[in-house]
Amino acid sequence: MQVYAWCSCGYSSTQPLCDGSHKITYLPNPHKLRPVRYIPDKDMEVWLCNCKQTRNRPFCDGTHKLLREKTKDELLFED
Repeated sequence: MQVYAWCSCGYSSTQPLCDGSHKITYLPNPHKLRPVRYIPDKDMEVWLCNCKQTRNRPFCDGTHKLLREKTKDELLFED
């Protein structure tokens, strides 16, 4: 049985899976950004979320379609 750890912090270099980067990166609330374990009950294809905004962790729920990229000007003047 294979156990997967989905990255919830976004710092992993092996996205969407956790590589332990959350342990060496400063996170303001580390308890909320722990990896989510996923153990499939059979051999199947699943879509794991890469944008980290899903409401069905660790699975993609299409939230990325609702996000828009910020322009460089918006990022420059962001608080």
